[in-house]
Amino acid sequence: MSIEAESIRLLAEEYMYLQQTIEKFDARALQIKEWGTGISIAIIAFALKLPNRWLVCLAAVNALCFWVIEATWKLFQWSYMGRIWEIEKHFRTVYQDHELPPLQITQYWLSQWRGGELLEEFNWKRDKVEVYFEKLFDWNVMLPYLLIVILVGFIYMFWNRFGFKQAD
Repeated sequence: MSIEAESIRLLAEEYMYLQQTIEKFDARALQIKEWGTGISIAIIAFALKLPNRWLVCLAAVNALCFWVIEATWKLFQWSYMGRIWEIEKHFRTVYQDHELPPLQITQYWLSQWRGGELLEEFNWKRDKVEVYFEKLFDWNVMLPYLLIVILVGFIYMFWNRFGFKQAD
């Protein structure tokens, strides 16, 4: 096997490994979301049963903590994307005469997400803080945590109108 053929084989293996790793990050992010949401809803239910107006605030704190954890997790995932992009760029160059170059999962997905246009370049080398805040306020990460925080604020503000008496 030539060095070029071996290089292509190794890059293809690395690419598939990275794609699987990213999918595992997504699965774990869903698990984080399940835990954060479930715990927050349980705290809200417990606070309403007691009733304790201040305990309901703990649900918002919990949601905020899990929101930050999920955004951090997405930042870890983002760290693999630059390498995937470089491998895809390599295969677009090697197979530039082919109508359908191999190993273009990210390129294709991003192009479909953005309206079907192929992307010439995507800047994966950005400041981590910028990417972190982008992930923190991404709708896929923000929901359902933002809704829980809003619900807690609503319950807290209208506690007396719901007929609850503080059981301090």
